[in-house]
Amino acid sequence: MLRASIVALVLAVVLAPSVIAADRLDRNFCLTGTFNVLFSDKELTLLSVDYMGVIPSKGSTPTLGASIHCTGINEIVGKKAEFHGICKEVDTSGNVLLSDVTGHGSGGTFSYLGGTGSWSGVKGSGEYTVTEREKPAEKGTFGQCIHATGSYTVAMKK
Repeated sequence: MLRASIVALVLAVVLAPSVIAADRLDRNFCLTGTFNVLFSDKELTLLSVDYMGVIPSKGSTPTLGASIHCTGINEIVGKKAEFHGICKEVDTSGNVLLSDVTGHGSGGTFSYLGGTGSWSGVKGSGEYTVTEREKPAEKGTFGQCIHATGSYTVAMKK
């Protein structure tokens, strides 16, 4: 019995991935995008939104210099807006980091869904705030700047 317990413990330690301590992220970036009206009446407006940007190579973030592409739905009831979407970041090595994003008005939350390469097994979440809204360059476009903070862990490969 003791031998079986020791073998199980050794196998768990050898086969289980090690996890690095949680790292913090703190970043600012700007996005530009387009929206299309899917539905609109006096009570409800649904917009499909698609936006892209680049995360500058400064700050404290897991994806310095990454490109980011987000897509989702913005639901507006009266003056209350809610957003739900998915974001894909591609870092300078070509690794992908996916996140689920929910927003209300000028801020919201995100959680990492997974990734490829060095982001495989990522876990983490955080909050974001819209710090600036830009005047649209064209009808059906928008621009905004974001400040995001949070933490994440990535399982190390053995």
